[in-house]
Amino acid sequence: MNKSIKFSLKVWDLPTRVFHWALLLAVVGSAYSVWVSNDMVWHARFGYTVLALCLFRLVWGVVGGHWSRFATFIPSWQASRQYLSSQENKVSLGHNPLGSWSVYALLIFLLLQVASGLGSDDDIGFNGPLAPLLSSSWVSWLTAYHVDVGRWVLIALIALHVLAVLFYTLVKRQGLIQTMWHGIREWPVDAVASVDTWPRRLGALLIVFVIALGIAALLQLLPA
Repeated sequence: MNKSIKFSLKVWDLPTRVFHWALLLAVVGSAYSVWVSNDMVWHARFGYTVLALCLFRLVWGVVGGHWSRFATFIPSWQASRQYLSSQENKVSLGHNPLGSWSVYALLIFLLLQVASGLGSDDDIGFNGPLAPLLSSSWVSWLTAYHVDVGRWVLIALIALHVLAVLFYTLVKRQGLIQTMWHGIREWPVDAVASVDTWPRRLGALLIVFVIALGIAALLQLLPA
């Protein structure tokens, strides 16, 4: 086989790429609204957006493009140790073993942060929509987690994620940012590509619509 031949493979489908950059904007907007503008209304809106995006990613991790599916990047301690101990500059077509941990951790802690925000009460003028339904002890615990624990865990995870992406992009020259932008990766051998047709894209849009409609309907049912 001629190793100089490279195949242009679709790794990240459009819904995955839009999710990635939309989540980035929503998280930044959430942080800005509470730390800079002190606007809790917009903080809540960004929180609902993060919730909708994470729920979409959970669904898309099952029915999305090949490399977006959770089955293709299940975290493994053994694979991670082998990856770290190798002296080679290994390049993964999808998420590498370390990246898989990052994806799962960010999704879990983003969902925990949103869930805790839904039940929080800052004793100033904002309370989450679930707070009236919970006991005072639960509200206190969720508020403490949201303010004093969860956000710092997320800051650490996001900082680690950004540093890792910059390292692989600038030092190892793997072009992770570019690949997440256009979805294409040059690969020396033919491999499975993610299906990214317009019917699938419209299906992803329908999933987002149903999730957003469900969140809006649930908020309407909860006490004001």
